Amino acid sequence: MSEKLPSSVHLNKQQLANLFNIGSDTQSNEKAVSPDHRNAEMLRDYLSGTLPLDHVVSELLPEILAECCQKMKLFTDQSFAALLADPATDISILNKIKDFNKTLVESAQSPEEHDVAAVVYYAAIASALVHHHKKITTFPYANLRDSFQKLIDSPWVTPDLVDLFQNAVGICQQNNKPKTHSTDE
Repeated sequence: MSEKLPSSVHLNKQQLANLFNIGSDTQSNEKAVSPDHRNAEMLRDYLSGTLPLDHVVSELLPEILAECCQKMKLFTDQSFAALLADPATDISILNKIKDFNKTLVESAQSPEEHDVAAVVYYAAIASALVHHHKKITTFPYANLRDSFQKLIDSPWVTPDLVDLFQNAVGICQQNNKPKTHSTDE
């Protein structure tokens, strides 16, 4: 004997309407998510990613051969988050992360993609300042400080990056102080 499959034939109009509205409720819930929440999710997902190896490998090969042990970190599957947080990440890797994300900022398909790539771009600059005491951009310290401060104040930036940006703000403030000259009389 064959089993009878459930049917909606015996449902009244209101029950059918409720059944069809189930799918539309999920769409309205998606719209209710705040932009900060979407950016936070996108940033967490992005930070777990790695640099694509195709063109990066060919560009880095001479540098990698020169300092193989230091550069091999790129060939592991370390995430952006891990590389940005690690003081041992080589400055050339931070430069590649910065350049890669600058390209993404310029070609972003959505405001969220732009914002996430910009955060990682500035995080690479901050990591170089904090971990290597090197400025890998031509932006003046005052502009960097202001940008880092805006990112610190953003509610969707991860706590690890907020700490990194706070440390970078301190370095920018130290390097942006006017130099005083003492005169010997």
